[in-house]
Amino acid sequence: MFSGMSLEISLLVLGFACAASFFIGNAMNSLLGASGFGVIGNMMILFFGFLLGRNLVQTLPYRTMDADFHLPTAIGFAFAALLLLAVVKRLAQNS
Repeated sequence: MFSGMSLEISLLVLGFACAASFFIGNAMNSLLGASGFGVIGNMMILFFGFLLGRNLVQTLPYRTMDADFHLPTAIGFAFAALLLLAVVKRLAQNS
């Protein structure tokens, strides 16, 4: 999954991403309130958004993006996924 990383480092990054997504999901639950998905829901959206963003960044052609920007881009993708789903939920509630 994480090309160029050993298995131990890949699992460490996944564990850190899971723990960070829990704490950030908790903070986003406080910010979003009823528009959010709860702590666990926000956590799952952030975590799987991170994984999807990381895989999408890795499919870019070689040297399109510097390797230093892979993780921040994946994190940004996770927040964009949470924002998109919160907007869709809010629009669905208004209809």
